[in-house]
Amino acid sequence: MLFTESRRSKRYIALLPVTVDAVDLKGKHVAGPWSGRIIDLSRHGASLFLTRVMDGTYHICFSVQENREHLLEIAVSQSSPGASDTNSVSSLKPIVTENGKEIILKARPVWMNSYDHEDLVAFKMGVEFIDQPDRKDMAELKKAMKNQMAYFAQEP
Repeated sequence: MLFTESRRSKRYIALLPVTVDAVDLKGKHVAGPWSGRIIDLSRHGASLFLTRVMDGTYHICFSVQENREHLLEIAVSQSSPGASDTNSVSSLKPIVTENGKEIILKARPVWMNSYDHEDLVAFKMGVEFIDQPDRKDMAELKKAMKNQMAYFAQEP
């Protein structure tokens, strides 16, 4: 039997740096931050690449899944124009809307996979957005993704 994957919305390759915090429903910080990258993005969710998933005994995926009072806040960044190192914290700036408000995506983890290769352990986590980004936020995110991909295409 042949299976085809069906998605609710188109996915875009992203490669944007993110900072993820676990918060309660009132927005109070619970755990984190964790840093990583969004590797793909849609209006309904995203896939994140992380090198660390624990903050003490709190697990970014399983602790949030087990506690319905917790969720993830994902702050998306982009490299500053002309930055020589896209991995440097100082070269990152938040993605903001036209009115200067930082785009924060609220999500719940859906799945997680780990990857072990020699001495490297990394994690890929799928999240579903609680509130879908509106058209203006998606436009800003797509613009940042396009700029980020153009930068990587230029690297030697």
